[in-house]
Amino acid sequence: MTTSKQNLATIGTLNQPASRADVFSDAARQVIKIEIAALQKMSDRIDG
Repeated sequence: MTTSKQNLATIGTLNQPASRADVFSDAARQVIKIEIAALQKMSDRIDG
């Protein structure tokens, strides 16, 4: 039982982001992707 708890603890620490900056940059990348997709849709509408 202790080994599985230790494994879960290790997995938990591995899943944690290194820093808040990493979390922010990941979120920013996702937002930028969404913005680019929205702009592409808008330009498609204008062109079409």
